Amino acid sequence: MMAFGGAVHSNYVTTGLVLRAREAAQAADLEVMETLLEQSDGYIRFLYIILGTFGLVASFVFVYAVLARRTRYPRWIVFLTPTLLTLAFPLTRFVPSPVGGIVFGGFANIAFLIFFIVSTSVLWKG
Repeated sequence: MMAFGGAVHSNYVTTGLVLRAREAAQAADLEVMETLLEQSDGYIRFLYIILGTFGLVASFVFVYAVLARRTRYPRWIVFLTPTLLTLAFPLTRFVPSPVGGIVFGGFANIAFLIFFIVSTSVLWKG
């Protein structure tokens, strides 16, 4: 997931460059710029599908391992898996500005941060 997450974020540069070029383009070139923008967006969506697939598979394996007692994690930790936490994403629109923008933009990272902080504290002493 980390490798594909990096690929997704690096492709935003391409999208930004296409948007900048579109602003400077002549009327005849606008169709080409729109095509490039659609292709860039399609590639990002493809990477998100791969990222999501790996994330879901890893989450299911983790939840199974925890519930089957194959780890040192307590069972309640499954409620803090990043996949489950991201289901709360629609609630971010109720967080007031300026914090709301940070929470909205970084929600997936916040979900991982919560999981890893709790995970570290639960497993710290073994």
